[in-house]
Amino acid sequence: MKCVAFAVALIAGASCGGPGKPPAPIKLCSEGRELSFGARLDDGSASSTQLRFGQLNGSVFLYVSDECEFWVNKLSWFTYYGSLNEAAATELHDAIQFDQLAMAEGSWSTANCLDAPLLSVRAAGGHSECLCGCKQAGTPHSLRQFNDALVSIVDGLSSRGSQWTGEIEILVVEEPTLEDQQPVEWPTEFELATYLTDLNSLGRTDALPDGIVPPPLLLEELRALMDVYAARRPDNTDMGSPLPVIHDGQYYGVYFRDILPLSMPRP
Repeated sequence: MKCVAFAVALIAGASCGGPGKPPAPIKLCSEGRELSFGARLDDGSASSTQLRFGQLNGSVFLYVSDECEFWVNKLSWFTYYGSLNEAAATELHDAIQFDQLAMAEGSWSTANCLDAPLLSVRAAGGHSECLCGCKQAGTPHSLRQFNDALVSIVDGLSSRGSQWTGEIEILVVEEPTLEDQQPVEWPTEFELATYLTDLNSLGRTDALPDGIVPPPLLLEELRALMDVYAARRPDNTDMGSPLPVIHDGQYYGVYFRDILPLSMPRP
């Protein structure tokens, strides 16, 4: 199996071991933690209900299980999944500076960065987060470097993975403005009204509706339509963007997010 080629090489930090016997090294994919490593970048400017729904897993994310399975996404409709052999797991462990991130417990932010992207990291049970590109004074060096490298690492893992085809949650909203977005036909064997959400009924602009998990046959149809539309309009498949559909002469946006075996709570 070809090892992951990361575009950014991270420099290992200094050891924190004191005198005497050094602590046992912390390894990526350690048993006993379902989520061995997790990182998510949340877009602080995501304001619309639909965009926030589509980015519930994070606008950019990397999740690794204790069995070295991974799920990654970078602002896309499509999440990629794969598994790491021992060599690739070691390479990823070193690239993200897993040991240092596991010790970077804390939160670093400033008042003028409240709407900036937020990076959250969980490593070996520890949790750290930072705003403003992690450039605040006192932010651990390993966290700063990981923030700079996250996109490149996700790209590298995406290239070695395959498209995740598991369950999704959908949010269907009537949107007449999608007429000029080359919509696809809603599967006629499924009643669209069953899945339709009226955003005006939520009562609050910050409310986030529950998604609906489509049955297996509709999931298969929607996945196929996503592939068709992505081939037709590859420029229009950013995470949080809708799949435009037409049904009985009306236009709708189908928003969706992957239901993943692993995730991190939204901050």
